[in-house]
Amino acid sequence: ACTQAPYLPDPLTFQDVFDEITQVGDLLGEREAAQTLVVEQLAELEQLRAERAGASSTAGDPAAEASALWWSSGSDTPYVGAGTGAPQMIMDEVGLTNIAGDLAGGWGPYSWEAATAADPDVIVLVDSSWNTAEKKKETLAANPVTASLRAVQEERYLVVPFAATEGGVRNVEAVRTLSEQLADLQAAGA
Repeated sequence: ACTQAPYLPDPLTFQDVFDEITQVGDLLGEREAAQTLVVEQLAELEQLRAERAGASSTAGDPAAEASALWWSSGSDTPYVGAGTGAPQMIMDEVGLTNIAGDLAGGWGPYSWEAATAADPDVIVLVDSSWNTAEKKKETLAANPVTASLRAVQEERYLVVPFAATEGGVRNVEAVRTLSEQLADLQAAGA
């Protein structure tokens, strides 16, 4: 979440996340627990990568060519996942093309007009207690600009919990759940 050099990874990688987990483990005197967690998460990430590669080689990658908008907050001006932070890292692993990927940093302001022009295949909604995914769906459907998006009309939403939106221990889980949600959308023909 850091926005100042030299603390801002450009781009954030899973190796950066795993290094931070290890560093926190060292600081807390829990080196072995942190290393075990990193090994487990790396194994899960490698499994997800293999599954995605297998899916794309046999039946076509469900995320192939799929574009996405990662919407975190804001209604008049959406605050979205940009090109170098955790949302981009996660979308890259899922195989989604970030329509706001040209924005610098991990997060940034976007415009609904730009989102409408890009007409993403899916919209990733950040679910939080203060701004739920359901509330975001209602906002998108009620806004005359966003109501025209195919993803809104067809309810092509992927939902990620707020805690998984910054670099940390829930990022691999986010890759898994978003991949599953995307596969379900593709299987339903939505």
